[in-house]
Amino acid sequence: MDNFLQPLIEGTTLNVFNGDDLIFKSSSSWLYPLFELERFLKDSNLTYSNLCAHDTTGGRAAAAIMIKLNIKKVKFNLVSERAKELLDENNVKLFYDSKIDKLKCKTEDLFQKENNVDIIFQKIKIRAKQGIGLDVNIKDLSIGYNNKAIYHFNSLEIKGGDALIIEGDNGIGKTTFIKTLLREIEPINGTILIDNKPINKLDTKTIGYIKQEKENQPFPVSVKEVVSMGINKKLSKAEKNYLIDTSLRKCKAISLIDRNYYSLSGGEKQKVSLARCLCQKAKILILDEPTSFLDKESKSQLITLLKAFRNGEMPTIIIITHDKDLKEELKWDTYKMERQNA
Repeated sequence: MDNFLQPLIEGTTLNVFNGDDLIFKSSSSWLYPLFELERFLKDSNLTYSNLCAHDTTGGRAAAAIMIKLNIKKVKFNLVSERAKELLDENNVKLFYDSKIDKLKCKTEDLFQKENNVDIIFQKIKIRAKQGIGLDVNIKDLSIGYNNKAIYHFNSLEIKGGDALIIEGDNGIGKTTFIKTLLREIEPINGTILIDNKPINKLDTKTIGYIKQEKENQPFPVSVKEVVSMGINKKLSKAEKNYLIDTSLRKCKAISLIDRNYYSLSGGEKQKVSLARCLCQKAKILILDEPTSFLDKESKSQLITLLKAFRNGEMPTIIIITHDKDLKEELKWDTYKMERQNA
């Protein structure tokens, strides 16, 4: 018997079954029941092979989330034709009571021409502020040294949880921009707002920075020590160890925990640096030429981790790179710093 087809009880907006076993229900509104379901599935650490859902209303965004959550069958009380098209394209079996052309909501219009489920999923989570990332807003910003500007941004906005690749010729000001974001140098003029607050009011741990490392250092420091650098000192020893362990596991680097950090390969260092940012609970990640000095396999592993970060914790990510392959693999928005008139 397909229990998911049974009517929802009053006050319930979503029921989810594994086969005929009810495993999750919610009474929240809009798309929040599906975000709650996503967290439930992650936290359960179980693999469900036959997920079936009954939801009140289904638009294109809801359809994309259900596809991403690997739901095989879905019943909507009311579904839009745009949602039906996406579900049909992705082989999700659909049942419904009523169908209309489109729902009267902004998200339905926003994704009407987008067929990439990953893009819809990421964008809707950003709109719903489901990640840890913070908004970055830059206006009329001049950067440089000794009161001499070398680059000017008219406007640059990155939504919390979104990602941006910045490219530009050598010497154009990319490193200066990073140093300005890290508050190592002051902007000449203009504003940088993080979460609508001036950058000089920001907790320094909010931004995690992963730099290029061209050489090994002569002194020993363990991976565990590197990862622990950003941890809140108020945590207990057990809490710190748990955070270190889980961060390294998320970055596929737990086997490196007792190694000397400076004995690692470039790819291994990138994994450890990402784990450090997780421990730091950084809400913005800045990566400076992250694929430099990496072999093909290490680059592939880094790209997988970056995609997982964006789909999981969703920090705001800024990458400085010349790597065309990286841009092609990630397919993230790009800002090009171009030569300006003096």
